Amino acid sequence: MIFLKAFSRYTKMAAWRDIGTLTLFQQRYCDLTSDHVKARIFLPKINGPAKKLPLLVHYHGGGFCIGSPFTSALKNFLSTLATQADVIAISIDYRLAPEHQLPIAYDDSWAGLLWIVKHSNGNGPEPWIKEYTDLGRVILAGESAGGTIAHYVAVQAGAAGLPAVAIERLLIVHPYFWAKEPDKFY
Repeated sequence: MIFLKAFSRYTKMAAWRDIGTLTLFQQRYCDLTSDHVKARIFLPKINGPAKKLPLLVHYHGGGFCIGSPFTSALKNFLSTLATQADVIAISIDYRLAPEHQLPIAYDDSWAGLLWIVKHSNGNGPEPWIKEYTDLGRVILAGESAGGTIAHYVAVQAGAAGLPAVAIERLLIVHPYFWAKEPDKFY
């Protein structure tokens, strides 16, 4: 429900000025792989002793050819979501078409989840994930192409049987699934 409320606010940009919680978070940029896959992490304000929070892994939309986790619109959306839902949010970037043909977006996104898995048992390079994230409570989320990618990553994680990460939820908004033949509805 909080995801839908934050997403609703995301689509109404004027509403961001009224939230008043945007200063209650920190953000950081990370290089995830040698293939220049990057991410943006949002940490809500932690009051008191460090506690482990769920991790929301977000994949942006844009038809596989536009978009980035580094836009101000996604900053507003994910910072609000992290703050209101009390989660760590990480938005994984992926290389875009037409310069990079599919399935590269899927490969980059899967590499992003594998980078997160490296943080199990206190390992991995990102201190925020090691210190504040409960990898037993992972949520994959995305809209449009990002929803399609989130679904793909969830299926791959299930097939691979990743023991270090428990994906509890999949939140997809307007995913696009296609087949070998066009849908007659369109």
